[in-house]
Amino acid sequence: MKSKAYLKKVTILREFHNWQNIIKFYGLTNDGKKWYLVITEWAEHGNLREFYINNKDSFNPKLKLRFSLDIACGLNFLRTVEILHHGIKAENVLITHNNTATKIEEFVANDNFIKVKL
Repeated sequence: MKSKAYLKKVTILREFHNWQNIIKFYGLTNDGKKWYLVITEWAEHGNLREFYINNKDSFNPKLKLRFSLDIACGLNFLRTVEILHHGIKAENVLITHNNTATKIEEFVANDNFIKVKL
């Protein structure tokens, strides 16, 4: 990832790590060479695509509605702070905490993003 885009992503994650539908950011490290690694909340059930494939029988309308509402809340929050998610898809929605939390990841800010005022 290019350093400017990477720094922007880390800045966003740090700002929003307590928002319930955004993946929590814990830190940043590197491999001692050239790669930086973002340390985030563990998504116990992987992404939404994996969850669906592994749990087709329990993917009932109530669960679909809850996941849809969580995703909508996360996207609405990003919209209110002027961040556009350029690739919302099942692979960018993570399932945590016994199927009770849906978290969005992989979003980017526009070039004017510096610090969010909430």
